[in-house]
Amino acid sequence: IRGTEKINVVAPLDSPEPVQYEVDDDATFSDIISADRQKPISLDLFKSFCLVERGKDLPLLNSLVVKDHYSVMADGQYPTFDLIVSSDQEKTWEQQMHLLHMTKMSELMRVAFSTQLLLTGPKVEKGYPYSDFAQPNYKFIQAELVELSSFPRKALTSVVYEASPAALKQMKLRTSDIMLKATWTKFILQLFNSIPSKFDWSNGMVLFLNVVNTALLLHCRDHTILRTCLATMLTATVKFPSVFRKDGYQMLVPTIIQLYALHPKDRIVTEALKFAWSKFYLLDGNIFLLQVIASTTTLVSQDVSVLARGGVGGAG
Repeated sequence: IRGTEKINVVAPLDSPEPVQYEVDDDATFSDIISADRQKPISLDLFKSFCLVERGKDLPLLNSLVVKDHYSVMADGQYPTFDLIVSSDQEKTWEQQMHLLHMTKMSELMRVAFSTQLLLTGPKVEKGYPYSDFAQPNYKFIQAELVELSSFPRKALTSVVYEASPAALKQMKLRTSDIMLKATWTKFILQLFNSIPSKFDWSNGMVLFLNVVNTALLLHCRDHTILRTCLATMLTATVKFPSVFRKDGYQMLVPTIIQLYALHPKDRIVTEALKFAWSKFYLLDGNIFLLQVIASTTTLVSQDVSVLARGGVGGAG
C-alpha cells in the first residue's frame, strides 16, 4: 500500500484548526515538525516536540519516515496528528519504544502473510470471468514492492537508526527487530524460489539483495539469519545465472568481505562465509573471480580495521 501524500497537523497552542502538509518520499516526522515550527527554536525545545496520531496516546519517534508508517486511507482522508510538547522525556521515550515494538510486530505479520501467499497459487474458481487473467502471486508481490518508495528502505532500517543504540537495551524491541529481519529474509528466499529462472529482473534484484545483505551485516551472529541469508544468496546465483554471470556477484561480494573483516574470530560465521564463497566459485569459476576483483577495487587499499569500523555490522 502506497504511503500517504499529505498529513494534517493540529498545534493546540497555536490554533485548533489543522494545517495540511505535503509529504515527500523521504520526509520524517521531524521534517513535519520543522515545517510547522517556522520560527527558530532551541535544540532542547525542538527535541521536546512530538506528534501523536489523533485518537491514540502514543507519541511517534521523530526520526521515522512518514510514508513508511502511514498509507493512503480507504476513504481518501489524510491522517491527523496533534503536535504536543513532552513534559516527561523519559516517559515519552518509553511510549515511543513501545509503539515502535508494536509497529515492528505488525510489519512482521504482513511480511509473513506475503510469504504464505507465495507458497500458494491464486485461488480463482474455474469459470470465474477473470480466471484467465489471474497472475501468479510472485508477479504481483514483486511488482508492488519494486514500485513502493518505502522498499527496500523500510526493510533495511534498524532500531539503532530509528531510535538510538540505547534502544537495543530493551529486550523485546531488540528481539522484534531481529525477528522482522529474519522474516524478511525468509520472504525473499521464498520469492526467489517462486520466480521462474527466465524472469526479467532488469534492475530490481539489487533491491531484494540489499535487504539480505543488511540483515546479514546486522545480525550475522543469529544463526537462523546467517543460514537463511546465505541460502538466499546461493538460491539466487543458481536460479538466475544470467544476472550473476553479468555483474550479480558484485551485489554480494562486498558484504561477504566486510563480514569476514568484522568477525574474524567467529568460527561459525567465517566457515559459513567460506562455504558460500567456495560454492560461488564452483558455479562460475573465473567469472566469479573477475567480479570479485571488480567489486573490491575500493576495498583492497583499506586497512582491515578501517573496513570493520566503516560498516553497519557492529550492531550484530
